[in-house]
This record gives sequence, structure tokens and C-alpha cells, in this order.
Amino acid sequence: MRRLLTLGLTAAFLIGVPQAAQADNSPVVQVTVGLDHSCALRQSGSVLCWGSDAEGQIDVPADLDRVKQVSAGTKFTCALTIAGMVRCWGANYWGNLNVPSDLGVIVAIGTTFPDACAIADTGALRCWGEDAGKLSGANSFTAAVQVDGWSHGICALAKSGIMSCWGP
Repeated sequence: MRRLLTLGLTAAFLIGVPQAAQADNSPVVQVTVGLDHSCALRQSGSVLCWGSDAEGQIDVPADLDRVKQVSAGTKFTCALTIAGMVRCWGANYWGNLNVPSDLGVIVAIGTTFPDACAIADTGALRCWGEDAGKLSGANSFTAAVQVDGWSHGICALAKSGIMSCWGP
């Protein structure tokens, strides 16, 4: 029964995914869901996305390096490469594609409705996009190990296990 369920989920998962993206047969290790699109990260480091492509949010850049994390926002997607660099594509209505050049080595990323956030190897959290000013507390958070968002807000988990959230 378990094998049947797994096969059923795999078949359902691949509905709507372009054939070319299915060529990589390595297992999926992460899935992320945005407003109207979804993406998966394969063990090989490749990313495949499907759903609405109204703003290019599922058009994974051909020159994207191997990825270790992907996060789907609203009409945009960001990926964290194994080299610790952040790359975003899709709609840039809110400045969410304007990845700051001074982030340093990044270990985790997360997205909200109009923003993207990254955690540096020092634990510092940095957000950019429309609500970045409203998330000023997030930008002074210094012990983050995980970050994720909702609508116009962001939450970060500290090494100590304490979670903090910012936004409306």
C-alpha cells in the first residue's frame, strides 16, 4: 500500500510540470508553494517550477548554479545556490528581485508576499522588497537559523529555539 501511495503522489506531483524539467530523475528534496506557482528542488541541485508564469516566476534561469534551497513568493521565486548566493526571478514590482550585493555567504532564504529574506552565515537576517522597512526588527535579528514568511510578514527561528515575527 505504501508503494502505491508513493507512486500516486509522484504522478500527481508531476502533473503540469514541463517534460524537459522531468528529465532530471533525482529525488525531490524540497517543495515550495507561492501564490500561483510551485517549485521543487531535486537532490541534484536542479529546480523545476510549474503553475502560472504570468511574470516569469517559473522560468528557472538556464545559468542557475546548483541550488540547496528554493522559496516561491508572490509572482517571484528565489533560490539559494550551494555557493551561498541568492538569485531571484519573476516579477519585481516590490524590489524583491534586487538582491543586496553585500549579503555575504547565505545559509537560508525565505519569501513573503512582497519581500525576500536571507540568513547570513553569521546568523544575521536581512530582508529586501516593499515591506523591508516594516520588517526593520528582522533586519537587526542576529541569531537566525530559519526564516519563512506569510502575506506581509516574516518569522525567524533563532539558534536558541525562540521564534520572532515581524509585519502586520
